[in-house]
Amino acid sequence: MSAPRSQKVTKQQVNTLLFFQQKERDGDVFSAEEFAEASGYPLGPSLRVKLNRKEFGEFLADLGGGQYSVLGTLELTPKEYAWRVSTAYRRTHASADEGPAAPQTLSARLVQKSLHAALSAIEVYNKPDFKYREEAFSILMVNAWELLLKAKGGAGQCRGRNQHSSEGEGRNAQAFSPGNPHDHHW
Repeated sequence: MSAPRSQKVTKQQVNTLLFFQQKERDGDVFSAEEFAEASGYPLGPSLRVKLNRKEFGEFLADLGGGQYSVLGTLELTPKEYAWRVSTAYRRTHASADEGPAAPQTLSARLVQKSLHAALSAIEVYNKPDFKYREEAFSILMVNAWELLLKAKGGAGQCRGRNQHSSEGEGRNAQAFSPGNPHDHHW
């Protein structure tokens, strides 16, 4: 499949592709530091998260010990590379070893969303020039915990408003009442 005509290509993507192609031609392994220097992506936690989330496509292999190798970039144009690392492409073309593009159960989807919210919170917090970063971090991290608790408790296990419970609570019972915290095993 070729890249859409409207696919935009950034300078960092061009630099990344050129770096990948050189390393693939030479058969070299490289570190995150070398990658950051050649591509223009700032070295830091955000880059390591991007590397771990395979945001640079299926071309990158983590060899462990902070070393990476690359395969399959030699025939790509910058536009094709930009398409292959785009969120739209990754969302629709999950590889077989990553499993399906989206988890099948509600609980698994909530866990995945929780992870993404937590990683987003950390990325926002690690940007020193980001205005309102502490507040944005707090909102995203609270959302991550909320999603994780919903996944752990099961989405259908909390009593909703206007539903009768087996204990005979009224129609306007609280949506969720944890009761005595010592009675629960989180």
